[in-house]
Amino acid sequence: MSHRQLLYKVFCHISAISCILATVKTGEKQIFRYFSAILLGFSIILSTTALAGNGAKIPLEKMVGQLIVAGFAGSKPTDSGVVKIHKALASGHAGGVILFDNNIKSPKQLQKLTRYLAGASPFWPVLIATDEEGGIVERLGRKNGFHRDPGASYVARTRKAEKALATYTIMATELAKNGINLNLAPVADLRLNRYNRVIGRTGRTFGRSPDQVIPYITAFIQAHKNAGIITVLKHFPGHGSSRKDSHTGLPDISKSWRKFELDPYRAMINNNMADMIMTGHLYMKSWGLPASLSKTAVTGLLKQQLGFKGPVITDDLQMRAISRKYTLKQAAIMAINAGNDLILVGNTLSRQKASLELLHSAIIDAVNTGKIPLWRIRNAYNRIIALKWRLLDQKH
Repeated sequence: MSHRQLLYKVFCHISAISCILATVKTGEKQIFRYFSAILLGFSIILSTTALAGNGAKIPLEKMVGQLIVAGFAGSKPTDSGVVKIHKALASGHAGGVILFDNNIKSPKQLQKLTRYLAGASPFWPVLIATDEEGGIVERLGRKNGFHRDPGASYVARTRKAEKALATYTIMATELAKNGINLNLAPVADLRLNRYNRVIGRTGRTFGRSPDQVIPYITAFIQAHKNAGIITVLKHFPGHGSSRKDSHTGLPDISKSWRKFELDPYRAMINNNMADMIMTGHLYMKSWGLPASLSKTAVTGLLKQQLGFKGPVITDDLQMRAISRKYTLKQAAIMAINAGNDLILVGNTLSRQKASLELLHSAIIDAVNTGKIPLWRIRNAYNRIIALKWRLLDQKH
């Protein structure tokens, strides 16, 4: 047991004792009240020490593991793929998972699976993510025994943003009930190209303008915040004007992209509503790279110009937009150097499943050989832990 885990256990026990002592009636033994206050104060000091996300004091291998969110095969704790990802989480080779259709069969099954995965990490909460936008992108639907969530364009056509809050409250409540704490949604893209096959034609966006989109993504995020679920705005800097689908190739938005596509991100950042932001595999000639791999886009534009302080996560690095040109190792190193704090590896788009151990080792080697600066890992780790602190605080 590490000193951080020990301190946290002491914190829990002291907090429990202090609560018990605080119930002693006033006048019977006044000293108990003072003792309770002292214990509670001591517990706060210990919890601060135990939970501090100071990357400077954490071993490199532990920090790197927190940067990886991975998909896996299987739906039961006894399935080999589930056992493997559980070991990766327990050993610190991953800090989170993403669930797809193949992982979700029924409410009872999902709850059992998420409990098993959540129990893998000895201390920090496991990020248990899925894509639940509603409509065409829906992991928890009627087909597997859950509530059906409508798509973004349908919601925007049929109800005002104030009413949408109730719609997304149902969604978020169901996610929380089934052990999911991270929803890779909402889509903040604008419907600028009617020929766009991945965003526009599929009903995944709330509208054509920032004024149309912002109220709905606000309602989406607020409903999830109320349920204790972290949300992810996507696909930065804007996928709505593209023609190509980044699942199958690299979209070039050099001529079609407009600056006002940043407005939904700017609004959510300024209003302290943005938990996480996902970078898209979207090529811009001025960057010379996809946004997800570009330091100009991630660090320069998103973090410095827009002032985003939370964690940034890549879209799946196994999408053809990236995998056609780069190996997973190359893409991961480039993504981290660009300023992404988490790298997403879905393990559904590639025939060969990524070895998390090899990916983890490759990132560590890149740090040790100077290809990734250590401060970049520490900065990413601290952003992630600050977010996980919120999950831990809600849990306890």
